[in-house]
Amino acid sequence: LMLSGSSWAFHYSPRLHERPSRWARPFFAAEFDDASWARLPVPSNWELLGYGTPLYVNIPYPFEYACAWAACTTPSPETFTAPVHVPKEHNPVGSYRHTFELPAAWAILFERGFEVDLHFAASGCSAMSVWLNGHDVGYSEDSKSPAEFTVTHLLLHDAANVLAVEVIRWSDGSYVEDQDMWRMSGITRDVYLLLRPPVRIRDFFARASLEQPGLPDQHGTFSVSVELSRRAVSTDASTPLEAAPLELVARLLELRDAPSDSRSFDVVVRREVVKAAALAPGERVSVNVSMADVAAVRPWSDERPHLYALALALRAGGAADGEVGGAPLEAIAAMVGFRRVEV
Repeated sequence: LMLSGSSWAFHYSPRLHERPSRWARPFFAAEFDDASWARLPVPSNWELLGYGTPLYVNIPYPFEYACAWAACTTPSPETFTAPVHVPKEHNPVGSYRHTFELPAAWAILFERGFEVDLHFAASGCSAMSVWLNGHDVGYSEDSKSPAEFTVTHLLLHDAANVLAVEVIRWSDGSYVEDQDMWRMSGITRDVYLLLRPPVRIRDFFARASLEQPGLPDQHGTFSVSVELSRRAVSTDASTPLEAAPLELVARLLELRDAPSDSRSFDVVVRREVVKAAALAPGERVSVNVSMADVAAVRPWSDERPHLYALALALRAGGAADGEVGGAPLEAIAAMVGFRRVEV
């Protein structure tokens, strides 16, 4: 369920101590009235919409820390960068509120043990705190890294839900983001809810490498480690698929350079099927898929960043070895590139 791509209620605080989460009635309370707040599109940078100033720096840090100790004598003057301290006075905060309702069709899936993850494709600016329906969800740092929280137990199924997000421009994480780039703030990437089945792909890590870089007809090696998991508690509405043996289908696809309405299909470069035993409640297992000697791969480089699509499909049950025949549980896709880095 996509939550971004719309306008959210927004309040800008130039100073950290003025942020609405410190008000007598904090902004993340479900009954808080945000009718007087501005409306900002999400995703966006608030500096480009009239709030604060965009900064561009290379080597120096984009802020100074005012020394808070009376005995502070070095360095001088009393404005300097000192990890892990951050500015107390000039540290803008953006506060967001968004109201949404769940699809009616999700009700039966909740009864069957499906869970919901709240996904931020980027963690706000430097630091981000999240609340749902007045309850604390979590905290995340790192401007460009995703953040994900399980919120099944906090969602309202028959009423409107209120998501509140506080984005702080500078945090102790800012000290590891000293890069040559524009420093701008806000919820800068998509926000959405992921409906996850009881048996799922919890995580995966793909490795793509070149065997002999530089040769005209390059061969690659590819492997992916996939962690599968099953929820800890079963319900009365649980289906037999939860206790069935599993099969994982991994496909490496070459995407066609064609319009979406074209009749040309993507090319399956390789396909592997791996079997796994049924999972007990709360169990996690790792499954490894290897694709040795992938012929005639197009390498990734900064001049020509060619990417392949990795499609992972988890199924319950299955047919004979090497065949696909199980009931679909979950599918995940990601883009991967073949390269080899050496010193």
